[in-house]
Amino acid sequence: MAREFTLPDVGEGVAEGELVRWLVDEGDTVTEDQPVAEVETDKAQVEVPAPVDGTVQELHWAEGDVVPVGDLFVTFDVDGEASATADDGDESGDEAASATSEASGRTFAPPSVRTLARELGVDLDSVEGSGPSGRITDGDVRAAAEGGEDTTEPATEST
Repeated sequence: MAREFTLPDVGEGVAEGELVRWLVDEGDTVTEDQPVAEVETDKAQVEVPAPVDGTVQELHWAEGDVVPVGDLFVTFDVDGEASATADDGDESGDEAASATSEASGRTFAPPSVRTLARELGVDLDSVEGSGPSGRITDGDVRAAAEGGEDTTEPATEST
């Protein structure tokens, strides 16, 4: 099944980024978190990771283009989701719906937070993010590692 991926917010207050170069080509197989492109903003140059395991179906921008955050960036053909287009009866439809609902509950965390989670042995799927749009922060991962519980509210002290 084709999965459309939009350019994520690559930094606070950044509304667009210049596509410096693609790190993959159409037809390439990628794994989740594998860098697929380098994007430069007015603040930094960052690598944009793949959100899923799959095959690059279409690259929607050319190197040098300025891409607005939230615009369609790349389309992936995702393994295991092809059954959504199959018409094999109710059972395959239920499986497709399940795969879609799991995909919509995808964990959003920047690569640095994913690395920290691996180092601390934290399963990101079990952490609820307290950052913008539910994004998982360093603090969420550290809280999950220390107490086994994640904090869903930003830590604020009223003294």
